[in-house]
Amino acid sequence: MTADQHDRPIGRRRAVQGLLGAGVLLGTGAGSAAAAPASVPGAAPASVPDAVGGSVLVPDVAPLPAAADDPPRPVPDPGGAQTPASWTTVGLPVPFDAWVGRRTCIAHRGSGDAMPENSIEAFSAALAWGATCMEVSVRSTSDGLLVVLHDSTLDRTTTGSGAVAGRTAAYVGGLALKAPQLGPGWSSPAVRVPTFEQVLQVCGGRTVLAVEAKDDSAYAAILAMVRRYGLAGSVMIKVHHSNAARISAAQRDGFAVFGYFGTASEISSTTIATLAGRLRHGRDYMILWGYSSDTGHGMLADSLVTTAVRTGHQIWVAPVQRRHEADHFRALGVSGIVTSNFGYVAGTLVPATRDFWSRKKLNPGELTIAPESSTAGPTWTGPDELTLGGAQGRQQFLMLGNCSPVPAARGTYTVDIDTRWTTLPSDRAGHIDIAFGEADDRYYELQNGESNGYHAVFRADGRLQIYAHLAGQTNGELLATATGPAHTSGRWMHLRLTVTPTTITLSRTDTGVPSPVTARATDGRFRGGYLHIGRATATGVVSFRKLAIS
Repeated sequence: MTADQHDRPIGRRRAVQGLLGAGVLLGTGAGSAAAAPASVPGAAPASVPDAVGGSVLVPDVAPLPAAADDPPRPVPDPGGAQTPASWTTVGLPVPFDAWVGRRTCIAHRGSGDAMPENSIEAFSAALAWGATCMEVSVRSTSDGLLVVLHDSTLDRTTTGSGAVAGRTAAYVGGLALKAPQLGPGWSSPAVRVPTFEQVLQVCGGRTVLAVEAKDDSAYAAILAMVRRYGLAGSVMIKVHHSNAARISAAQRDGFAVFGYFGTASEISSTTIATLAGRLRHGRDYMILWGYSSDTGHGMLADSLVTTAVRTGHQIWVAPVQRRHEADHFRALGVSGIVTSNFGYVAGTLVPATRDFWSRKKLNPGELTIAPESSTAGPTWTGPDELTLGGAQGRQQFLMLGNCSPVPAARGTYTVDIDTRWTTLPSDRAGHIDIAFGEADDRYYELQNGESNGYHAVFRADGRLQIYAHLAGQTNGELLATATGPAHTSGRWMHLRLTVTPTTITLSRTDTGVPSPVTARATDGRFRGGYLHIGRATATGVVSFRKLAIS
């Protein structure tokens, strides 16, 4: 397999709880800040999500001031004990060499789980969220233009087709990026494929760039452009671990090396030792693939991570999508987390108190079982309506990381939401769930036995129930039940979940119900702050709207 084939998103189960400042990582010596030439003609300002689902304006890709002129941005503490501020805040400016040894968070393809990967919008958002390092994939068109695309072909991420190397700059420039799993809101206005020069103009001198030449023909041109912009001191070269010649060339050319493994199957004590021997201590980085189907927790074997850490090199793990996984790797001694959901995973976004589904885009932290999968993702079937129904044959849940951890999780809070079946499940005992009280953001499904918490059950036959679920056990513990009218297809129903330190109350209060139907339980075991909503049945289509947390 090629390095291009190896470098795929992990899929499910991700994590971290780190706070990262908006520090700028610059090279030492003259010319380390970007001195961009002319702005790119015709590039319109972009709008990217802010901490609560609105937007901030991203400026045109005009020449940028030196990073040291930018004031540091404060990073909010998003939730006390549930999200400890245990990662170093990076100040302004930070020489590249001084950055070695700091625990940090790296933006993978901008933030490909929150907006179209490798887009100006994704890179600009990551900057706004405090990214101090970004990973960038570069290819060359048939006529020599450097463009930022990961895959060797255009089919997966653009509206075009065919090999990038076989298409002209004019053809690629006319394409839009596509990311159906993130919502239709990204299709209009179109998000364009950026050139490498545009990315340097937006990001150069404001963050370290880990740049990979995805085809050999792009390497020399990448170095020439980096040097022309005076950015050699704040760029590292990303290289697959097997490419010894490229690692040596990058080192001779004066660059730090980002040496990576593309799959778990490539990683062994032997290959770790081989790569370690090619890297320079205190200058280069070893990046491990974080997912493995051969372990119970779904992540790379702990023994391999600790073997890498013992080499004394800086060890990063990629690509991480959830906070609890980054916590896991951090506890094993890794110093960097490469994440495709930067603002959420780095903890630089304040938890929202309502949904923003009217934007028809997933917010940072709203995660399905496989965030990169269009079949696992939601659809938008009304002006402010999010629908889970595409993954028939299995359950379908959405983790509300953008609202988590709920700040009042250990006190009193209320979750209000409207829901309806647009297609009823084949089994009327099938149900809509709100999972809550979870201590971290690992993916929840009914009876998966991976976490402690509760699930509020809203069965199609009209029953409301409150269950506790425990890690290591598939069967839940019934705490309370109440019976109301059976559900009918297409009818909106309102649910209210109220949690206090000692009690849980679930009520149905929609119009047409003569009086609220309420289930109450006294139980105070689990008061984590992470939430899921979903369809806990293999059939049926369920919609949600008007989420509010107070």
